[in-house]
Amino acid sequence: MQTATRFWDKTAGRYAKMPIRDAEAHEYTLERTRSYLAKTDRVLELGCGTGSTALLLAGSVAGITGNDISPNMIGIARAPGHAISASSTKNGSTGTVLMTRTEIGAIVA
Repeated sequence: MQTATRFWDKTAGRYAKMPIRDAEAHEYTLERTRSYLAKTDRVLELGCGTGSTALLLAGSVAGITGNDISPNMIGIARAPGHAISASSTKNGSTGTVLMTRTEIGAIVA
């Protein structure tokens, strides 16, 4: 996984500036995702990258936390104006996450 971490760290700045290739399909996917979420849900997004999807979903839920293997992607996600809390994994491993349904209402990836 170290190679993937390095790749995404190097790519983070360029990736953050890339436009969405198929805006219509992206919006359809967001709306479909929103249909499964409740305003009271706390969401965990695995592989959040720069946090762009989390930002778009944040207004539909009580809270959203992003996780990614790339510290540079997380750095962008934590930039001012982003409405998510974000963390990077260590050594490319998400480890074990134990939680109850009251803590996390949905997981997206």
